[in-house]
Amino acid sequence: MAGDARAIRDACESFARERSVDALALMCAFDDEDSRAFRRQFAICFFDKKGDSDDARFICASHLQARLVEPGGALSLALGGLEPVADETARDAFGGFAFEQGDPKGSRKKAQPALAAFFENASSSRR
Repeated sequence: MAGDARAIRDACESFARERSVDALALMCAFDDEDSRAFRRQFAICFFDKKGDSDDARFICASHLQARLVEPGGALSLALGGLEPVADETARDAFGGFAFEQGDPKGSRKKAQPALAAFFENASSSRR
């Protein structure tokens, strides 16, 4: 894993540990350096506590992540589709779960209801 990817993952783990979160969704918006087009990206990572430690560790919960970002799913629809990012550092930092949003107007106001519904359904299916 590239050093930049490790730094990103370490920062996410630290944030998760400080706030006791199990999943961290990140959204960024920027102007593309080459085309100057406005773009948005979405990434998700999951964390698990190991043993008796409060130390959050990045895990690849691929079955859960795959369901979250599946084509035609609520999140994909809310964000105008999700295509894997081309940037290797982003892919490495998030275990392959970093995406270009199809609709650059797909803000957190559109993503949050889809994420909330997904996690509510995932939680109720474990009971």
